[in-house]
Amino acid sequence: MRVQLIESDPGREDGAVAIVVAVSLIVLLGLAAFAVDFGLAYSNKRQVQTSADAAALAAAGTLADESVSCVGVAEGDPPAALDPSRPLATLMTEAETAGTNLTDENHYFADYVPASMEFTCEGGAINVSWTNESVSDVSLGSVLGGDEIEVNRSAVAALDVPPGVASGLRPFPFCSKYLPQNFDPSFSSYPSKVYRVEGPNTKGNDPKPEDPADDVVKGDPGCPKPGGNWYHANCPETANNGVPQLQEAIMEGCKGAVKEVDRTAYSAGPPVNGVELIAAGCPPNDPPDLAVPDDCLKADPGNFNPSLAEKWEEVMQAREPIPIPVFCGTPPCGTPGVVMDGGGNTVEYPVYRIMNVQICGYFFGKGDKKSGQITDGLCAESNMPSGATDPFGRTLPYTVKDPKDTNQTNYFLVVYTSAQTAPVFGDSTCTIGDVSCDGGLRRTILVE
Repeated sequence: MRVQLIESDPGREDGAVAIVVAVSLIVLLGLAAFAVDFGLAYSNKRQVQTSADAAALAAAGTLADESVSCVGVAEGDPPAALDPSRPLATLMTEAETAGTNLTDENHYFADYVPASMEFTCEGGAINVSWTNESVSDVSLGSVLGGDEIEVNRSAVAALDVPPGVASGLRPFPFCSKYLPQNFDPSFSSYPSKVYRVEGPNTKGNDPKPEDPADDVVKGDPGCPKPGGNWYHANCPETANNGVPQLQEAIMEGCKGAVKEVDRTAYSAGPPVNGVELIAAGCPPNDPPDLAVPDDCLKADPGNFNPSLAEKWEEVMQAREPIPIPVFCGTPPCGTPGVVMDGGGNTVEYPVYRIMNVQICGYFFGKGDKKSGQITDGLCAESNMPSGATDPFGRTLPYTVKDPKDTNQTNYFLVVYTSAQTAPVFGDSTCTIGDVSCDGGLRRTILVE
């Protein structure tokens, strides 16, 4: 049998190949378009998150210098803003403007929906929640349907009172009895008025210090009295507080970091128990560890060397705040938060508070009765308590030239400018607006 083979016409297959190629190109083009558009959407998503983070921090930051209450934010006006001229509505408007401006600076999208913002009180902090809503345009991908991709991102910034940590601290503790919130009913915010802070051996509560017959108290009731005539302490990095070490500490402060004792053990409310402070900050056999901030200052107090007055004069003339540790006396501690040996020569101070103060004057009665005073700026006489005497019965206005000052008198004139804090990691132990622990400084951190 003869079989005849018929050769097909090559031209007839060209059309089929062209169709397959065309369909494949459309699919590949669509996939490429999706890859490009979703890549842009992912990039936009990161930019939206960056702008939301920046906006939340900026909005929270506008409250840093305001007199606000966390409880007030939770309950609404009027208690939210402690300053009547700055109501919550005004603060929220300014915060939203700051956040929007930061969003605009970090936003590069064709279509933009204004953000939403909310204030809440969480764990003693003011939380600012910020949401940025945007769309990412679809360009090449529109050939397969759809013209935009929604991109929504949120951030939460917290404004709180950071835990106190300080380097540069001057190791000359004050007694908490002389914190303004513990004795001055008119105190409401920092910077404070000029106050007189007594040292040991001073008849600080004696209403008639010029009358020897009235000298029923030597020292200061409510403030534990160590040996010597000032509350000298050791810096964390030093084992003693000799004159050279104290001179350097007055001018430069401690190099090792110091922090306040954890308040959570007694956060239920007053009266603060000094025993709890000692247990938290100065437990027995607690070896020094310079790798972490110290919350217990050790000391072997001695008499005040007159040469130290020259250094305090320099600090005073600089007119700059310095950080000072505060130990807990009465008030607010129901029992003093100080550990002393039987003779009062070896002392341990759990650091109850860290305060910034500006030195306005000093008097050290030992030896040559060294003294100095400035009366300008925050230290002006107009910034002293009004009246003939202060709450402790001491003559106003304060002057270090007072003839009642004797060789048993030691004190500073100071303005409390704020609580000393630094941006550190760790949970806050103070509610914003609580004057017993809120010194006015703030920390803004992203929490979500």
